Amino acid sequence: MGILPEFRGQGLGKSLVMKALIGFHESGMKRVSLEVTSENEKAIELYQSLGFKIIRTMYKPLVSPIISS
Repeated sequence: MGILPEFRGQGLGKSLVMKALIGFHESGMKRVSLEVTSENEKAIELYQSLGFKIIRTMYKPLVSPIISS
């Protein structure tokens, strides 16, 4: 999930995450985790501002598409 560039900076990402967290809580979830690429600094800042902490950094190989002629 993401916010298109033209709609960023309006608090939509925070609203989406908060709505999801409320729904998780109401359904009885006690723990939530998420993944984000390390290059997505804005998302990391958002998640940290909401109380999420970085607990692990995972390195996954990138898969390049097969290009046929």
